[in-house]
Parts: sequence; structure tokens; C-alpha cells
Amino acid sequence: MLHGSGPGVTAIANWRAVIPALAADRRVIAPDQLGFGGTATGERRTYGRTAWTDHALALLDTLGIGTVDIVGNSIGGAIGLSIAAARPRPCGAWC
Repeated sequence: MLHGSGPGVTAIANWRAVIPALAADRRVIAPDQLGFGGTATGERRTYGRTAWTDHALALLDTLGIGTVDIVGNSIGGAIGLSIAAARPRPCGAWC
């Protein structure tokens, strides 16, 4: 679950109301995106869709997760599309 952007935004602020329901049937991962919440270190960085996409992909790689369903809010939706473009899944019987 990828949150949107804006002052004070975090994953828990965006997703706390829906995480319990989704977690009943699925593994839910809702990270703070680079520069937000727990990742805001004050370090000078270049932010943007590429950096946020790379950060999310690195998290998936670190956790050993290959196939995911992504839910994104605002810029989180755009990052989800970037992840899909970076790692497309071969089409199955549904397409």
C-alpha cells in the first residue's frame, strides 16, 4: 500500500482504517515512502517518482517478494504504475 504525498503524510495516516480489513485475508505491507514518516532523515536527497519507485522495489527485493497487488493513493498510484512498468508480469489466462 503506497501512500500519497503532502506535509505529515505517512503510511499509517493514509491506511490505518483499511489495513485491518485487508489483513484478514492478505499480507499487507504499508511502508513510509522515501522522505516521509520513518524515512524522513533530514538528509539531502533527490525525490520524485523514480526515487520512490526504486525505494519501493528495493523493499520488495529485501523482503523477497516477487508478485504483489498494489494499492496506491495519489502519487502512490503513480508509483504503483511505475513498479508495474519496471517489473511487468507475463500475461496469464485472464488476458
